[in-house]
Amino acid sequence: MENASEPRRGTLAAWLKEQFGISLVETTVGRELRRMGYAKFSARPHHYAQDEAFKKDTPCFRYSAADG
Repeated sequence: MENASEPRRGTLAAWLKEQFGISLVETTVGRELRRMGYAKFSARPHHYAQDEAFKKDTPCFRYSAADG
């Protein structure tokens, strides 16, 4: 477990079983981690057809109260 930078719930459950003989379901491990203040982070999905050049060249439109 020392070499894992971000262990998954299943990996953590297996490690708990190996080290302490405690058998837990992944859901229980996740619930207890949340209760301890840990959060599950995931990357924002990237659309397969998104074009970086389009984002850079497209002007940013903003609503302003002065516009009306």
